[in-house]
Parts: sequence; C-alpha cells; structure tokens
Amino acid sequence: MSRTDTRSPAWWPILNHYDDCVRFDDINDARKYWDEFRAAHLDQNYVQTGAGRDGYSVDIDPASPHYFCAKRYRKYIHSDYDLLDMIEGQNPRANEIIRDMLDGAPHNYNPGFPEIQRILNARMDTPMVQHGAEAQFKGLYEQPIYVFFPRAGPNGEGYSHYDPIIWLNQLTAERWYQDWFGGRQPAGPAAPGRPRIQYATPAQVIRADFQRRQRL
Repeated sequence: MSRTDTRSPAWWPILNHYDDCVRFDDINDARKYWDEFRAAHLDQNYVQTGAGRDGYSVDIDPASPHYFCAKRYRKYIHSDYDLLDMIEGQNPRANEIIRDMLDGAPHNYNPGFPEIQRILNARMDTPMVQHGAEAQFKGLYEQPIYVFFPRAGPNGEGYSHYDPIIWLNQLTAERWYQDWFGGRQPAGPAAPGRPRIQYATPAQVIRADFQRRQRL
C-alpha cells in the first residue's frame, strides 16, 4: 500500500504490521482452534462429505492443492489485514464504538471504519479488511504498527507532508495515544502476558519504506 492509497482527509488508519500467519510449535495448540471451528461450523461427518453450516465447508479432494482447507460460500478462507485503530483527525481523543454483529459474531467499529474499509479494499482489489479495528474491541499490546496520517490534524494543521511510520512496540503506541491523541483510550486494558517480540529500544518510530520489504 502506498501513501496515496491510504491517505484519508479525516481519519488515521493504523494497521497491524504482521503479514504472516500464526505458526504453532505444538500441534495440540492448533487442534484446539480447529476443534472450536469444527464444532461451530462443520457437520459431524465433514471428513467424508466436506459439509458444514452457515456457508462453511471443507475441501476433501485429495488431489486439490488446498486439500482440507476450510471454505465459506465456496471460497477458501485465508488471513486478512487487521486494523489497530481508526482515529478521527479532528477529534482523536474520542473512541466512539458502534456495537453490531457480523456473521454471527460480535463486531465493533467506529463511524470512520466503513469508508476506510471500502477505500482500502478497493485499492487492494480484494476485500482484505474484513472487520473493525482492535482498539474498538480490546487494548494495545506488543507489536509493530503501521501508522498513516490524515490530511489535517485536530486544529486544522496540515499533515499531508508526513510519511507513513511504524510504531515498533506497545510503549510507543501508548505514548502516541497520550501525547498525539489527547489520552485516547482503547476499548480494553493493555494485554497482559509476554510480549510477542522484544526490541532493544524501549520506544521507537521508524519510517515505513514500501519500496522494499522491511524486517523489524
């Protein structure tokens, strides 16, 4: 995604950096999630029929390159792009949350989400943004985050000259929420437990270079 692809007149789109899937060291950890999915969406004899409920199914063709992958409405299920937050440039402190349902699950989002979702998915030519941002569901945690500036700030100051940046860790995000966003609060508290990645610096911002793949 380029700078012009994501620039919004009024909103800060803030995206999770991670673009690879979760890898499990223990097969039992993966099986727990599969068992939950199977119980909720697949028929008891899905291994023989591939059949499920609510549009879900499984590819049971042994010759298929996607053998035993799950599908929804005959399309394979794959990972999406997650948003951390959608922050209104004119009122960054307010975290207005709309509570709804999506495909039978709770779905929280804010007023700017539908338009930003439409813009991002149109630019990517595929609906990779599927749901509202994390800050409308829960709190901040340790992860690198892409940050894209709106065209104008809360006092009308121009932000168009700012390039996208990357927050490298949770502490950086918390400082920005306090200093840039007027003490903005996500929907939940900060996530407990061990951080996903430890960095040498306690808080750091770097420029995002979309001309090459970055290793953080």
